[in-house]
Amino acid sequence: MKKNILFSLVVAILLIALTGTALAAGYVQAAGGDVYVRNAPTLNGGKVDAMQENETASYLGSSAVDDRGVIWYYVNFEGDTGWVSSRYSKLYGASVMLPDFSSASSAYVKAVGGDVYLRTSPSLNGGKLSAMKEGQTAAYLNGSSVDDRGVVWYKVSFNGKAGWVSSRYSELYNNYNTVQAVGGNCNIRTAPNLNGNEIGVMKEGQKGTYLNSSSVDERGVTWYRVNFNGKVGWVSSRYTDVY
Repeated sequence: MKKNILFSLVVAILLIALTGTALAAGYVQAAGGDVYVRNAPTLNGGKVDAMQENETASYLGSSAVDDRGVIWYYVNFEGDTGWVSSRYSKLYGASVMLPDFSSASSAYVKAVGGDVYLRTSPSLNGGKLSAMKEGQTAAYLNGSSVDDRGVVWYKVSFNGKAGWVSSRYSELYNNYNTVQAVGGNCNIRTAPNLNGNEIGVMKEGQKGTYLNSSSVDERGVTWYRVNFNGKVGWVSSRYTDVY
């Protein structure tokens, strides 16, 4: 473990020297078993490498949330960059910034995989207000939070009560499927930050398919994962709208 942390620190220093950009403090440790490093923040992402339990990787300052509500961390592990799931890893020394999932009034949360408790706070320690049966839905109140296990919680209104439900037993549906370049052209990048390589350009007015994954960089800017003319990458919310 000490050897791996030292390696991660050396990699971080080299990246700073090469790019001139300071990386977010922190590291990610595999917990609860081994975890795959994937090339996209989803279970469909290709396997780049694998971290064995207790091994660590440098956190590169970006996190993403997939369509199940699971957080993924962007890391550098022994020279390979990719994403690891928070269900099998923990982030230390840095805070997670959540994307703005949706501002649409039609967004809703649905109980999946069993019943889910509506709680007074976004934690297993929150008091139980009521329960959503599998398949039931609640209005999304445009709020989300992350507990100390790396699990996302959604703030909802259900049967007249406002509370929180865990993403482990619910899914957020925001009805977004399109990303459009606005205010000028927008670069498509390999990673959700300005250090990602440019792989294409969406010209103003052009549209791509939203891939149900968003990320926040170290500046607090949200990025959307898109498919544009067969190219899959990330575009900044500063130059795009999602709907």
